[in-house]
Amino acid sequence: VFPELNNKTVFSQKLLRWYYRHGRHDLPWQSSADP
Repeated sequence: VFPELNNKTVFSQKLLRWYYRHGRHDLPWQSSADP
């Protein structure tokens, strides 16, 4: 129906999957709960 929407959805899913696998998860501001 909307191929551009489908392409954006597929792209965002692939990007998030890549980030969860290969992204930097050890940055100081990602683990600290204090401001």
